Amino acid sequence: MTIPFGRQARALFSLDPQGTFLNHGSFGAVPIPVQQAQQRWQAAMERQPDLFFRRLMKPAIRAAAEVLGPVVNVNGDDIAFVENATSAINAVLHSLTFRPGDEILITSTTYNTVRLAVVEVCKRSGATPVVVDLPLPLHDHQSVVARFAAKLSRQT
Repeated sequence: MTIPFGRQARALFSLDPQGTFLNHGSFGAVPIPVQQAQQRWQAAMERQPDLFFRRLMKPAIRAAAEVLGPVVNVNGDDIAFVENATSAINAVLHSLTFRPGDEILITSTTYNTVRLAVVEVCKRSGATPVVVDLPLPLHDHQSVVARFAAKLSRQT
């Protein structure tokens, strides 16, 4: 299956064709087939809420993980679905053990809620947030890698 890209992909979305939508980070639009699947799942939930939450939802989530696993080259058991990227970052940060002196790299362009999560974890653990400055516009990949490399230490 070939998925269109660029202008050809616009037809897959319900976005206003007269506008240019740039905020996929906060409120991303999903393709129409995904909307339709969401509506089917919501209808199933509304038809039999107890059955849905007690018996159908968890197996359906695990089945989705099994289908997704080969796409991202991992075992489906290693996939956890979360509400959004910020929730994912929080889950990862809180699953790790940080100690005083440890360092967590973030960039000067890090999404503010993610930055705040890193700062909070550092305050609790004694770790230190280390900011990699990424002045925009970026001109090449090598300079980005060099900026990260310059901030790496044995505590990172």
